[in-house]
Order: sequence, then C-alpha cells, then structure tokens
Amino acid sequence: MNHLLRSNRRLFWLGFLITFFMPGVLLAHHAEWMRDKPFVQGLSMPIHGLDHIMVTLAVGLIAAQIGGYALWAIPAGFSLMLLLGGAE
Repeated sequence: MNHLLRSNRRLFWLGFLITFFMPGVLLAHHAEWMRDKPFVQGLSMPIHGLDHIMVTLAVGLIAAQIGGYALWAIPAGFSLMLLLGGAE
C-alpha cells in the first residue's frame, strides 16, 4: 500500500511540473505577424496550438475514464464552451 501511495505522489508531482513548465514551451498563441491572416493561423495551429490539442485529448480521456453518460456529455460540454468562447 505504501508503494502505491509513493507512486501516486510521484505521478502528482510529475503532472504538476509538466503543467507548470509546458505552457511557455508550447506557445499556444500566434505571432504578431499572423494577426490578420486567419488562413496562416489555421495552418500553424498544430504547431502553435499544441496545448489546445493536449487539452482536447485530456477531456476525451477523462470522459472515457468516467464512462457512461459522461462519454459524450463531457466532450459536448467542452465543445459548447469553445463555441461560446469563440463567439465573444
């Protein structure tokens, strides 16, 4: 049991450090020269939007772990929030 607790603590700290240090590395937001070029922004999204892709994948994994009704409700709610955020 103690081994399991130690393993979970290591996973927690690993996740915390990755979460803390990754946003600066992933550079989710576009360069200033892309401001009025939505096509170029769209093409560069797999590079500049890597953190967005990771969050989307995480939402799907969490929904799959919960299962049942959450399997479609959590991703649908996430997509709805994305739409509302993009509509502002």
